[in-house]
Amino acid sequence: MTRLVGGLVAALLAACSLHAQTTVYWDTNSTTAGAGGTAPAGTWASSGGAANRRWSTSSAGTGSTALWSSGNDAVFSAGTDATGAYTVTVSGTQNVSSIRVDEGSPTLATGTINFSDATPSLNVATGSTLTFSTALTSTTGN
Repeated sequence: MTRLVGGLVAALLAACSLHAQTTVYWDTNSTTAGAGGTAPAGTWASSGGAANRRWSTSSAGTGSTALWSSGNDAVFSAGTDATGAYTVTVSGTQNVSSIRVDEGSPTLATGTINFSDATPSLNVATGSTLTFSTALTSTTGN
């Protein structure tokens, strides 16, 4: 009985473990390479239908896209085709560990971006810009 209870406790603790952060790439065209053109506008959401599945673990933009998962590292954008200015509409509050802009010039509009990591980072590549037209907060006091 003790072994059974110990196993159950271990299984419950594993199920309750913290979400591991993942680097995900903004991608509005799912499995087609790239982010979806020079201006891949869309909605940054953690719920909703297929139209809100804008994040891929493929840096080339060739993988399936999914909804935002709280605490991930966000990269704008997948592939190398997002070279223009575009708007990303933030739905509600999205928790992010870090934000990186590799190319293009996204504007984050409406909603709230909450930096949830104790040591968040914000990096913008030379020649790119990042504009916040949204609230910025931090749950770790940064």
